[in-house]
Amino acid sequence: MAEIKKPTVENCGEPTIPEGPFITYCAYEYAAFYNCRGSAGIEDNQMSLNGSILTYTEGGNGTSTGSVGTRNLTGTYNGNPIMVIFMGLLSDGWTDFFIDPNSGGQALIGKWHAAPNHNTLANRSYIKLAKYVHVEYHMLSAEDLYGENEPKEGNEIWECPAQPQFENVIVGGAMGSGQPADPTKADFGQDVCPKYYKVSSCIDCAGNIDSSLSDKIFEIVDRKEPTLNNKKIIEYPDDSNDCYEWVEVQPQNEKIITRAYQETGFSSHQNCDECRRDYWIAVIAPVKAPETWLPTSLQWVPSFAVSNRADGKLDGPTSVSIAQGVQQGMMSFRRMLKGDALNDMFVAGLRGAGLGIKEFVYRGLNDVCYRVQILDAGACMDPLLAEWTYWAGNTRANSPHYVHSSAFMASGQIWSNLDKICDCGKAAPDQIVAIGQTETDKCLMVDGPAPQIISITPQRVEIEISKEEQAGGKSQKNVQLTFTVDAAGANLKYEWFREYQGRSNPIGGNSKTVTFSRPYKFSESHAPNIVFHYVWCKVSNNNGLSVVNSPNASITVVRIPHKLHPDGTDVRVADVKIWCLDQQDANRMKTALGNRIKTPAGARIKELSTQMKYIDPDTYTGSDADYLKKYYIQSDEPLCSKRYKIYKIISIRTIKWENLSPTHRGQQNPNDDERDLPKWKIPRTGYTVQQWQDITNRPASTLNIGPGA
Repeated sequence: MAEIKKPTVENCGEPTIPEGPFITYCAYEYAAFYNCRGSAGIEDNQMSLNGSILTYTEGGNGTSTGSVGTRNLTGTYNGNPIMVIFMGLLSDGWTDFFIDPNSGGQALIGKWHAAPNHNTLANRSYIKLAKYVHVEYHMLSAEDLYGENEPKEGNEIWECPAQPQFENVIVGGAMGSGQPADPTKADFGQDVCPKYYKVSSCIDCAGNIDSSLSDKIFEIVDRKEPTLNNKKIIEYPDDSNDCYEWVEVQPQNEKIITRAYQETGFSSHQNCDECRRDYWIAVIAPVKAPETWLPTSLQWVPSFAVSNRADGKLDGPTSVSIAQGVQQGMMSFRRMLKGDALNDMFVAGLRGAGLGIKEFVYRGLNDVCYRVQILDAGACMDPLLAEWTYWAGNTRANSPHYVHSSAFMASGQIWSNLDKICDCGKAAPDQIVAIGQTETDKCLMVDGPAPQIISITPQRVEIEISKEEQAGGKSQKNVQLTFTVDAAGANLKYEWFREYQGRSNPIGGNSKTVTFSRPYKFSESHAPNIVFHYVWCKVSNNNGLSVVNSPNASITVVRIPHKLHPDGTDVRVADVKIWCLDQQDANRMKTALGNRIKTPAGARIKELSTQMKYIDPDTYTGSDADYLKKYYIQSDEPLCSKRYKIYKIISIRTIKWENLSPTHRGQQNPNDDERDLPKWKIPRTGYTVQQWQDITNRPASTLNIGPGA
């Protein structure tokens, strides 16, 4: 059988043309396109192929690094995200490349393979390309090949069919059959698609969403998440305060998809509130204002906070107090812009002061001392407080009022220490004007500065009670506890309190250290984040005018597993041989004369296995020799279902109790109580070989082979 090849000329002259039959190869190319944006469907029912691809059907020199031609592809397709196009016959050069066993091209025949280097489509970022080379051969006679022409090279009339016949198919370097299989997503390569994210209006800490924002689909071309540092909120467009949360999706039937790159055109935030509110709120009140108008924490929200009615008026009787404060100039709300370098540095300095309330006092240009609380609008603060930034007196402006941190520094100094009010008053020309008569009286302190709590130790006490300690009527455990408070100041008075379920009872005397005893019950245990027991100390001076309370020192009751022996206890672990006997086996141990019994090994009874047991530390005699090579009879053995279980100790080693396996300590889980399981312990009574063989001893009677048996 002849194959079509070019004749070669040698010294012997021109070779003759074979008479046939002849083999000729035909190669065809298929191109498949995968739409990363999903199947075209309800809304966008067509996908466009926009541009050109490189193809083996448009010429080329047919080598591993050879050139290929280009073909423009225009048009659309519907439905399935994968579309296959028949490209046609390969050029002669590329046909030779794929059928040549030395070129490496045969490895690609008959299977789909990713072809990103051939993809020159304008929308190739989400339209991916794979190719399939189909090869088949044809058997030709000389008449088929040459017709009526003279049979010599150049006179061939036969040409490959325009469409494959799917007979005599070549797959790789071997014979195959059938048409090309449908390509799958995997045939286009691993992770070739961009990542897609659906962004929707985020939900703030109050459970609110911005209904004016519509959902969007982002195609992140650089295959990353939209944000940096694991943040989950984006502001899009940047500086718009339009805030979205995002989740990775596989788009389906999406008409509008926005191409984007990570952190390009939008910024990322930790939470929805931080994104929506790029400002702090400064609550400013004269020191002499009533206490009900003053903030008390970073998340302060007054119970009388106003709601914004549609008519713009203050709403209801609960808003009277805050409304009076604002209208009378005793309280004002101002926004302070985040992102301003001086504002950011100012707030960072306050947050680093280490005070619980993060409040400061400054002296205004009118020589009045003001208390200021900086509230973070992004820290789940009630949005109603932001409404008050529009108000001045009894008038609501169209835009919020702002303050810059430099305004607080206009007088040259602010105070954030414990004596901030008194220090501001002393710095003012007229102390009464600066802080009011009531505060002036408080600042006239006979003992000097107010107490300052440094620490309380211990900050947390855990009382461990095991189930065993509460068994047998022991329903509580008496515990003695000692706490110490470290405070600074002159003539300090100490008052200690123990709090349980919201009730405080005085304990101890006027001392920086208190010791008390109390029975605690396991029924008083609780979840780790809910503490019912506290100890705290009230420290005062200046005849009680200056008072400061220590932090709460928590007392928790926790259940611990019961332990049979304390950690660190030495326990002897024995390797034992085990024999499992029924009565017939036991009878074999009796000698022919009936005057003694054999050991299991002497009776040639096959041992069951070798297992590990332990000697109870409470009954251990103090010498391993009292146990080695002795025989024991056990009533409970997990490996044996027969009547008698016999052990022989062959070795002993010492370990710590906590290193004994949980199974031997009776635990299924680490938090279970330890249980005394006889099946893992060596019985108390063992027998030497001589004692065992004595037919009058206990082993013979236990095995029912003693005298008279």
